[in-house]
Amino acid sequence: MPLELYGTWNPFAYPFNQIACIITGLLSETAANATVLTITSFTVERYIAICHPFRSHTMSKLSRAIKFVIVIWLVAFGLATPQALQFGIVESNNSRLCTIVTEPGKMDESSAHD
Repeated sequence: MPLELYGTWNPFAYPFNQIACIITGLLSETAANATVLTITSFTVERYIAICHPFRSHTMSKLSRAIKFVIVIWLVAFGLATPQALQFGIVESNNSRLCTIVTEPGKMDESSAHD
């Protein structure tokens, strides 16, 4: 939250380096993906509990839920990594922003000459 507050007061002055920018993007994307995957897993679990009540009764253990949470966060991290690697610092005029610097499927000028 402090970084978000700093961004509100100084919207065009990112204070950290390239690595911090990538980590910020990675954490943000991972949290968003984990949220969606958690809601999806709750929905599937409720479907099984309602449509197959005898099966869901045998599957309700805390260790199973902990394993699901760990798998969800690992999958969320894996899905967030490619997008987070596109984050970088863009400097122009008097501004310094942490944003996406490469577009998927678009080659930059250095790789076009190879």
